Amino acid sequence: MELEQAKDAVMEASGQLVALGLVARTWGNVSCRVGESHFLITPSGRPYESLTKEQLVLVSLEDLSYPKGVKPSSEKKLHREVYKLKGDVGCVIHTHQEMASLAGLLGKDIPVSKQGKPLLAETIAMARYGLPGTKTLVKNAAKAIIRNNATTVLLANHGSLCFGRDALETLEIAKRLEVECRTHLAKLLPLLGEERDLKVRTLPVVLSRLEEEPEHTEELHQGQELTPNRARKIACSLATGEGVQRSVLFLSSPAVLAAGKMLTSLPSYLDDFAQIAGAVVPVATLEICHTRFKAIGKRCNALLIRDEGALCWANTRSDAEAVALILEKNCKAALLAQEDAIVKPIGWLDARLMRFVYQKKYSKIAQGEEA
Repeated sequence: MELEQAKDAVMEASGQLVALGLVARTWGNVSCRVGESHFLITPSGRPYESLTKEQLVLVSLEDLSYPKGVKPSSEKKLHREVYKLKGDVGCVIHTHQEMASLAGLLGKDIPVSKQGKPLLAETIAMARYGLPGTKTLVKNAAKAIIRNNATTVLLANHGSLCFGRDALETLEIAKRLEVECRTHLAKLLPLLGEERDLKVRTLPVVLSRLEEEPEHTEELHQGQELTPNRARKIACSLATGEGVQRSVLFLSSPAVLAAGKMLTSLPSYLDDFAQIAGAVVPVATLEICHTRFKAIGKRCNALLIRDEGALCWANTRSDAEAVALILEKNCKAALLAQEDAIVKPIGWLDARLMRFVYQKKYSKIAQGEEA
C-alpha cells in the first residue's frame, strides 16, 4: 500500500472504530503496512475524535525507527510482530473492546460459530498476559499467532488484536469478534449477553478548595435518595488541596450494582482499569463513604457505593466518563470471576506499577510535554 492510501485507510478505520464503540479516547491503535519496509500507525496519547493525518507515524519494520515529532503508539512492537509473522497482513487493529477484553480473562481459545468462521477461522486464539508495551506481551501474542492460524488474538487482561488483508476486512473481523465473544460469555453469565444499560449523570459539584463544604450537612443513610445536596457532601470530600477542580459522575447499571453488593473491594481484572481507575477501588456503604473520600481520592478515581451505584471522578468531564466506562467493564469482569474460577485479577505489583506509570505519563501528556 502506498503512503497516502495508508493514511486514508488508517483514518477511516479509526473513525469507524469510534462509531462502532470498539475504541474510545486514546485506547487501542490502528496500523497499515506501507510497502515492504514500513507501517503507518496511530500516535501515542492522541484522541481518535481529533486525530489528523499529520499525526500518523511511519515506522520502520526493521528497527522501529520513526521521524522526529509525534511519537507512535507504545504498542508498535506488537504491530510489527504481526507484520513479520503474517506476510499477507496489510492492517492491524488493537482494541480494548468490551466483550473481547472480558473473553480474554477465560484463559483459553474460544470456538467460533459457523457464521463467524469465514472471518475468524475455527477458533479465537488466546495469549498469556504481559504488561502493556513489553517484550513479554509481544512474545506471548506471537506464540498464539503461530500456534493458531487465526485472524484474532485475545490478550489476557488487556484487549484484542485483529489483522487482515486490508483495513476493511480487519474492521469486519473486529466487529465479528465482539459478536462471538458476547455469545460465548452469555452462556456463562446471561448479564453479559445484554446490551449496556448505563445510567450516568453529572453531580452538581465543582470543587475548588479543600475546606469547601455544602450549605446543609444532613447525615447520609442507606436507602436515602442521593439528592444533589447529599451528592455534593460526598463529592466535596474528594478535594485533596487548594486549586483542585474535579468533575464527578454518578454511574448506575446492573453490573455495577451487582458488583457493589458482592464485593468489599474491586481489584483490577483489566490493565486499563488499573491505569485509569486505580489498582483497587473500594466499596463502601452510603453512611460511611463520605468520611473516607479524602484518602480514597489520592489513590484511585472511583468508589462503589453499595446498593446505590458508583462515583467516578477526574479533572475533566471526558476523563470522568473514561473512568465510568472502564469501571463498568471491570465490574463485569468481577461478576465473571464468580462464575469461572479461572478468571483472576492482575497481580498486586503489576496493577500498582501500571497505575504509577500511567499517572506520570498522563500528567506529561496533559501538560503538552509528551504525545
